Amino acid sequence: MYPPQRRSEGISLVLMGSLLGAVLSPLIVALAERLAVEVGQSPLAVAWFLVPLCVIPAFVLTALVRPDPKQIALRLQEYYPHLPAGGPAHAAVGAGSSTPRKIAVWAGVAAQGQMVMLMAMTSLALHQQGCSFNLISLSVTLHVLGMFAFSWPVGRLTDRAGRKPVMLGGLLLSALGALLVGFTHEYLTITLGTFLVGLGWCGTYNGATTVVADTTAPGERGRAVGVLDVWSNGAGAVLPILAGFLVEGVGIWAIGLAGVLLLIYPAVMVSRLAEVSPGRYEG
Repeated sequence: MYPPQRRSEGISLVLMGSLLGAVLSPLIVALAERLAVEVGQSPLAVAWFLVPLCVIPAFVLTALVRPDPKQIALRLQEYYPHLPAGGPAHAAVGAGSSTPRKIAVWAGVAAQGQMVMLMAMTSLALHQQGCSFNLISLSVTLHVLGMFAFSWPVGRLTDRAGRKPVMLGGLLLSALGALLVGFTHEYLTITLGTFLVGLGWCGTYNGATTVVADTTAPGERGRAVGVLDVWSNGAGAVLPILAGFLVEGVGIWAIGLAGVLLLIYPAVMVSRLAEVSPGRYEG
């Protein structure tokens, strides 16, 4: 619903909502550990029973959204009167827009799949090292902070410097984080690695989603973003399963290497993206 010059900033504001979950998660884990003693159940099981209580406000807030963001996107001129007559609502959409969109989908899918794979295996690795649930929860919290705490400045940077450099920087940070997770054995360095993976995901996925929005008209934007999300979450479901077999057969270092290899091809594709200015592309 934002104009092109503020589109990534708008997307980043949505992502920042996840910060609440990052702040609440250690508190939920601590509460679950106390309640587990009272009810005689596993702290992990109790924590999952507490999660639905945190989802209820999301339903209420979603129901209160007025007007529908799609209607704003269809009538940008009414909500952003400073835009030129005719508005640039579709200015970035052209015949060659499918190529940038395909590149963005590749980058987003790789970043999402790599991030979920590393997080699933990192928690297991920390548990095997004897870390407490609170330390594991803290590590995950720092990872989530990397994903969402900097969404707003990353979004502003994406709108000013361009989608391409932010996506490339995100892929680089994700690769560095994967190396720290896979090839180091200290809690602090592994946690730093998970933070960098989250921060890299923030840049890559923010940029990828914005490119998809740039290259689609309002009437088809929801479907296009849905394609990105389906493939990305599909990768996030499949890769952790494959990583489990990889860790069992080879070792934890293998997912660090896999986390880097997954990003090479998308990085090459993004490097070839012809972005003439933020949000505008050549075929």
